Amino acid sequence: MQHKRGREHIMKKTALALLSFGICVSAFSQEYVPDAWNRTNVFRINKEPAASFMLTYPSLRAAVAPIGIDDVENIYAGDSYKSLNGDWKFFFAQRPSMVKPEFFARDFDDSSWDTIDVPNSWQARGYDTIFYNNTDMEFMYDRQGNQYEEFKNRNAFRDNYKPFIPEEHRQKAVYRREFTLPSDWNGKEIFVKFCGVRSGFNLYVNGKFVGYSEDSFTPAEFNITKFLRRGRTNAMAVEVFKYTTGSYFEMQDMPHMVGIIRDVVLIARPQLHVRDFYAPAKLSDDLKSADIDFCVELKNDSPETASGAKLSAFLYSADGSLEKVLFAKELDAIPAGKTQTVRADAKFSDSIKLWSPDSPNLYALVIRLQDADGKTLEAVRSDFAFRKFEARGNRLFFNNTPFLIKGANRHDWSPDKGKAADFKWLKKDAELMKRANINFVRTSHYPNDDKFYMLCSRYGIAVLDECNNETHAFIKAPFIDSDEYLPPLVDRMTNMVMRDRNVPCVMIYSFGNESAYYRTKAHAAMEQAARRLDPTRAYHSEAESHDIKDGRANGTMDFFSPMYGGVDKMGAYLRLENETRPFFFCEYAHAMGNAVGNLKGKWDMIRSNRGNGLNGGFIWDWVDQALYLPRPEDPSKTYLSDGRDWGTKPTRGNFSCNGIILADRSFTAKYGEVQRIYQDIQISPAEGDAATVKISNEFVSTNLDQFTPRVEVERDGEVIAEKTLDTIPLAPGESKTVRLGLPEFSMNDAGEYFYTLKFFRNAGAAFAPKGSVAARAQLPIAHVSHYPERKNLKGLAPASFSQDAKYVTVKAGGVEAKFSRDDANLASYRIGGTTVLTGAQFDIDSALIDNFCGRVKREFDETGFNSASAGEKSVSVEKDGANVKVVCRQTLFANPPVSAKNPFEKKKPALENTFIYTIAPDGSMDVCAQSKKINGAAEKIQFPRLGLRFAVAKQFDNVSYFGRGPLANYSDRCHSADVGLYRSKVADWLENFTRPQDTGNREEVRWLSLTDDKGVGVRVESTNGNLPMSVLPYTQQELKSAAHIYQLPPSKGADLRVAWKTCGLGNAACGPNTRPQFNTFFKNSANWRFAISPLKK
Repeated sequence: MQHKRGREHIMKKTALALLSFGICVSAFSQEYVPDAWNRTNVFRINKEPAASFMLTYPSLRAAVAPIGIDDVENIYAGDSYKSLNGDWKFFFAQRPSMVKPEFFARDFDDSSWDTIDVPNSWQARGYDTIFYNNTDMEFMYDRQGNQYEEFKNRNAFRDNYKPFIPEEHRQKAVYRREFTLPSDWNGKEIFVKFCGVRSGFNLYVNGKFVGYSEDSFTPAEFNITKFLRRGRTNAMAVEVFKYTTGSYFEMQDMPHMVGIIRDVVLIARPQLHVRDFYAPAKLSDDLKSADIDFCVELKNDSPETASGAKLSAFLYSADGSLEKVLFAKELDAIPAGKTQTVRADAKFSDSIKLWSPDSPNLYALVIRLQDADGKTLEAVRSDFAFRKFEARGNRLFFNNTPFLIKGANRHDWSPDKGKAADFKWLKKDAELMKRANINFVRTSHYPNDDKFYMLCSRYGIAVLDECNNETHAFIKAPFIDSDEYLPPLVDRMTNMVMRDRNVPCVMIYSFGNESAYYRTKAHAAMEQAARRLDPTRAYHSEAESHDIKDGRANGTMDFFSPMYGGVDKMGAYLRLENETRPFFFCEYAHAMGNAVGNLKGKWDMIRSNRGNGLNGGFIWDWVDQALYLPRPEDPSKTYLSDGRDWGTKPTRGNFSCNGIILADRSFTAKYGEVQRIYQDIQISPAEGDAATVKISNEFVSTNLDQFTPRVEVERDGEVIAEKTLDTIPLAPGESKTVRLGLPEFSMNDAGEYFYTLKFFRNAGAAFAPKGSVAARAQLPIAHVSHYPERKNLKGLAPASFSQDAKYVTVKAGGVEAKFSRDDANLASYRIGGTTVLTGAQFDIDSALIDNFCGRVKREFDETGFNSASAGEKSVSVEKDGANVKVVCRQTLFANPPVSAKNPFEKKKPALENTFIYTIAPDGSMDVCAQSKKINGAAEKIQFPRLGLRFAVAKQFDNVSYFGRGPLANYSDRCHSADVGLYRSKVADWLENFTRPQDTGNREEVRWLSLTDDKGVGVRVESTNGNLPMSVLPYTQQELKSAAHIYQLPPSKGADLRVAWKTCGLGNAACGPNTRPQFNTFFKNSANWRFAISPLKK
């Protein structure tokens, strides 16, 4: 994105950018600093200045070889690299004094040490503690979870705070390994690159101190040439500190796991080499040509002047064919130990292939350096793309096409290594994101692994690149609003921008997350440095997006990009008169547990107001941060653990599990909802007949004629006709109304008629094969009703009953229904002597979903219905023609907690429930249910669910139903749940959230059957409006009693729930409550009706 200050064509050296903000000499110290880890003004010693990510090769031929998606895993396998991943010797020190100076010596005997695999986090291998508290850090508390005195008044720390690490939290570890250099590396400069080490480290080679680094998530590179022994074994030792004063800038919402968490690689470079380059491309207005400005920095590490060298640049297509020679220059002499900056311009207009999320056309930019004789010294390569991301007024455009951010926040995470995410997890994330139609990812809240950006560039995922800066515990009084903390934060911002400013998928930079409620001195300094280094991209600042202010008085950022608040926050933005910046959510739709409520409502508002500045947002977040641990009772098996299991205090428990997908990359129903709402082909009803639809193309570059539309007509969930339609040409960013040519079909038979329109891919993609469905929508045709057929009850004896002091027993058609006077409800329902249903109960209980565990639970508890007690009960029975009618009445009294502020405490609010069961001669039961509020029970009580539940015998585990599905859905999360006929096992309805909670609901159920393998069972049918129903293999109490899914006992049978209404999911774990239209509020009474029928052989 072009910033209003204009593009700059001058490369600014990293050191200059840092020194302009007063970084003291100690930051660049060449000598060992004993307590560097505990000093905020020391964060790099002898580190190479930050540079653009590039790959180096000894020849042009090697550099131009195609790099496909799977090849990204092995980018460090070339002749210029030697991986140091793998087994290292490892010593963990609970106290600093345990680490001895001889540990770093070249010939130290480490044979008695443990072995650890790199990359990994040491906690994943059983060392030390894992801390998770969302906002605070472990070093702020003692081992019992008591906060140290030094941190109790942190809201007053703005001006005078000095970060430090308490003695109890100064754990560290030493990694050691030996290596030899390839023989053809003689005469080369040798660098070691650590792609990510948390939280800080000293490096030693052959017993000599090399340097120190902080900033856990950007590379630390050191020139180790002078420390090496050529032709002999070398020893490397890395002293890793669990916490440094730099950890104060790393208070992100994540489990804190440390160690060498990313690749370690040796790099061989010629003595004269490309140290850095910057090559921004400016596209013409018509996107048909581009000007590329080169600024290449060369470094001469030899003891002699380099003369006669040549530099040239080439653009290759993704398949390795040459597109153009961009420039070729002879260089001035470069003195020994000096650098030279080379500038060049190039124009490219040869049928440019633009990059976008739906057409990720990549080139390879290769810069070749030759000596005076024309011999190639090295060729460096970087991904390159032509694309234009910009704001025009308050709207976003991508390659001149209107663009919506369909985003997600993503942490680096693997369930087996924690913060060390192997390539398989990076690839899986990118692939699943694309399948979910996610087009933008925010690297929350730090730069991700280089390989992930390469994958995003290939799959087609735009990136909001976030600096490793979060001081959440001090957000109310930010100590970073001080000149003292500008140097380390400017360094972190510089590290990211310098690394990623040539990366094609990066569109936006961020100054970090949750570090202040306003623009501090640190944010201003970071912005000044970053815009100087890369003026071509846009910038986001969460700190400057907390308050809705009319106009730009609250900051200088390119966007108004707050978090959470949902439709209300967007509405407030739309009411502003002077705010001209584009709006998007940097976080929204908090996805913790059974969640993602009202995403459709948010996107209806976004799509209808995209011309008024609403541009989408990033869901929080992508993947649960849960870790495999051995089960305490059986260490041979594992389970996915969270903050409740890690033994550190205080903890936010499972609040780290906010993912659209689960930690093992399996997914639940919320993934399907995101996928449907984010799809780039939007289909909705339009004025006219049932076949008339509005179709919108939200792709950037793909015309809809690249898809084959197909229609399937369904009656009561069964496909009765289908037809492949002609393609529907529609340009990106356009919409039109289309009347579809539906296939011929008859509506003579009664039933519900729908059609599903699907768009199939004519060509495959990296994430989806040819012929797969790119988008779909179900639309209603008609509901054809005939007069209901009367049941043929001829020849059946009338229903009969008997009663005693405990039960009323009704018999009819081989069915026995028994009603308990003690419980005032159905006690059992038997077919041919086999018990199918037992223990009917009024149902307002719930194993609360995560969204309900906070303020929703507190408000519900205040009403007293969470601990309600039974009052008067009665059961009456009478003949009703050939039927028997049983009326069950019960009163449920709330028990509000005693509190002066509790408005319910002095009342005795209650629910008066009446359940009328009418049993016909064939054994079917009509159930007419009412729950009436009495004694001043409030209208706005948010019951998680209100209905009836029945226990189902274990053998009846085959489920069929006609309703919304196939996955769990709720009133505010059902856009992806088409009405259909679905079959499954009871066990399939349980979703494997890290913390067991209520799930499995299905909305708008017409009927549901539960049968054994012989077809015997029951059918439950909504008879007065379609009802929510669910079937789970466990009761709500069983779900409540288990901390994890694996702790649930063997299922005793199904828990069938037929509700008047189930509360929508909302976003209250972090965000707004359930919207009123999806709530379970009612004024006087709730009424619902259904029938239970026997299914016999």
